[in-house]
Amino acid sequence: MRIRNALVVVGMLAGVAAAVPAQAAATPGGWPQTGYGPGHTGYNPSESVINARSVGGLTNRWTVRASLYPEGCEPVPEPPLVWDGRMFLLDSGSISGYDVVSGKKLWTYEATYFDGFGMAVSGGLVLGTERNCFSNSNYDTNVVAIDPRTGKEVWHQLQGYSIETSVADAGVFVVSGYCGVCDDEEHGVTAFRVSDGKPLWRQVSRALAGPVAANGKIVLRDPRNHRIEVVDIRTGDPLVGGVERRVAAASPAGDRFYLFDTAGIAAVDASTLTVRWTVARESGDLITDGRRVFVASANRINAYDANTGRLSWTRALADPSHLIRAGGLLYALSGRKLVILAPATGRSVVSAAAYGTVTDQVVVTGGRLFTTNGATVRAYTP
Repeated sequence: MRIRNALVVVGMLAGVAAAVPAQAAATPGGWPQTGYGPGHTGYNPSESVINARSVGGLTNRWTVRASLYPEGCEPVPEPPLVWDGRMFLLDSGSISGYDVVSGKKLWTYEATYFDGFGMAVSGGLVLGTERNCFSNSNYDTNVVAIDPRTGKEVWHQLQGYSIETSVADAGVFVVSGYCGVCDDEEHGVTAFRVSDGKPLWRQVSRALAGPVAANGKIVLRDPRNHRIEVVDIRTGDPLVGGVERRVAAASPAGDRFYLFDTAGIAAVDASTLTVRWTVARESGDLITDGRRVFVASANRINAYDANTGRLSWTRALADPSHLIRAGGLLYALSGRKLVILAPATGRSVVSAAAYGTVTDQVVVTGGRLFTTNGATVRAYTP
C-alpha cells in the first residue's frame, strides 16, 4: 500500500500545468460523453436537421477505420465523441481527432505512458483514461487532458487504480477504478479539476455507481455492502445515502436518477433518493428524454411515462440495445441492424437497411448520424 500511495502522490505532483485553451461556448453538434452528456440520458435535445422528414435521405459521406487493439485488451466499444467540429476516437491505445465534415484525421495523441480506454470532452479539453489489462501487479493508470484543436497534452496525472468508469460535470472529472493488490482498498474514486488536473478529493473503498451526474451530484457505492450515497462532485461530501442499486441515467433536467437492481428500475429524487416510481422485473439499456423512459431488454423496447412510470407502449424487437433519442426519433440496434422508431408510439419511421451492419454505437448530432462497427465509423448526412 505504501508504494501505491507514493505513486499516487508522485502523479499528483507531476501534473503538467500547461496553458489551458480558452473554453469555447457550447456549440451545436456536440456529443461530449458516452450517453450524450454527464446525465448519460442518451438524448440530444439540440438535434433538428435529422428528423422524420430527412432521415430517409441520408448519404454516407465518409468512413474512418481506427486501428485495432491488441487481442485480449479491447475496451468496451465506445461511441465517437463530437465537439466543436471535431470527432474523437480511441485508436489502439491512442486518441485521434478528425474533422467531422471530411473525416480527415487531424492529429493523434500518443504517449509512452498512456494506453487509452475511455474518453470525455469537458471544459474545452479531451479527457482520456486508462485501464491496465495485461498486468497483474501494477494497477496505476494515467488521466490525460488534450487540446482538441492540436492534440497536444495539457496535463496528466497518475492515480492508483485501473479505471473502470468515469464522468465529467461542473468542471470536475471523476474516475473510478479497481486495484487487485491493494488489500482493503480494492476500489477507489478520484476527482480532478478539469482546467488544470489538480486532484480535488479521493475516496477509497468506493466506486461510481454509474457514469452519471445530475447537476453536480454523483452516486457512489460501497463495493463491500453495495449501499449507495449521493455526493457533491466538487468536494466528495456526502449528501444522502440509500439502498443497494446502480445508476443507469439521470433526467435531462438533473432532478432524478434512474436506478436499477435485480428487482427492477426506480426513478428517485436526485437530492433525497425519494422513490417516485418503480417498475418491477425490468432491466436493460435505459435512456430518457424527460417525457419518457425507454428500456431495451428481453426482445422488446418498453416506453414508460417519465412522471408516473406508467407503460406507454411496447415494441417487440430481436435483441434491442444502444438506444438514442434525437431529432424526434428513437434509434436502436436490433441484433446488428439499425432501427429507427417514433418515440411516441414505437412504430418504424423508415427502413434503416441502408446503414448495413451496426454492431456497437449510434451517435446523432449536428445534422450527422455516426454508426460504428468495431473500429469502423461511418458518417451520414442529408
